[in-house]
Amino acid sequence: MNHKNHYGEITKRLYPVCAALVLLLCSSCARPELTVWSAYPEFKELFTGPGETYKKITINYTSYAGEETASLKPGLFVVDRTAMITLVEAGLTLDLTPIRREEIPAYYKDGLPSALFINAGTGVLCYDPELAGRYLHVSDPAQVQELMGDPNAFIVASFLISERSFGSCAVLPSADELLPAFQHTNSLHRAGLTAAGAEKWFTDITVIFRDRRWDGLSFENGSPRRTVTFFLPPGSSFAVPGGTAPPADWQVIPGPDPESNGGIWLALHRDLFSGSKRTVQKIKEYMAILLQKGGI
Repeated sequence: MNHKNHYGEITKRLYPVCAALVLLLCSSCARPELTVWSAYPEFKELFTGPGETYKKITINYTSYAGEETASLKPGLFVVDRTAMITLVEAGLTLDLTPIRREEIPAYYKDGLPSALFINAGTGVLCYDPELAGRYLHVSDPAQVQELMGDPNAFIVASFLISERSFGSCAVLPSADELLPAFQHTNSLHRAGLTAAGAEKWFTDITVIFRDRRWDGLSFENGSPRRTVTFFLPPGSSFAVPGGTAPPADWQVIPGPDPESNGGIWLALHRDLFSGSKRTVQKIKEYMAILLQKGGI
């Protein structure tokens, strides 16, 4: 027997099997990939940074403006309020109870947190749902937005809060918040105000807030009053350590500025954890780093 030819033949037959085993092992060792869907490139580092630190997952930060939902592959969503609500109401998001940090405000569906608020975007209004329910007789975000959705409506709602609370609650911490909240000229036009009348409007409203003691700078019996709302100006973020955050039990809405995008929200695709055990474990480890060290 020619042993050389014999072993050569065995090698030829084993080569495809060995090659297949190598490919299988390499594929099992490859980094899992996670898609982050977002229309906001300014948040890319926030989400890719923890991935680079972790080094066991590849983050694909992909452009998404909320125009499509059915064909989206599982991943994270970093979107404005309108896109977030579309995703949540379409049933495409996960219950975030297991991963939510208690201090982060959330958007709820069927009593479960389905998205987390991470940035004020172009500016938002935060409100206390308990006090809104008591003095505006509504606490749901959509209903409160209807009552405070433009500058004039906000003034009417402020009057109702003052009257119904008998002056015991402030509408805002300070009337000085009104100017940056309505800084977009377009919002004034949509509210029926001309550019020429804007300065007078701001002056008049500030005087009204202070004369009628609608702001928190007025004190009741020497003690600060409870505040029903406050504005987070554009760009305010607590997606970084030390950032500014509304209380967790408060709600976040666009408020009276029509230019507001309602803030930036984080949601998870409903099928995100439906992959292999190894992939799911790596994604959960990445999420732990993101939510703790990432500052969200």
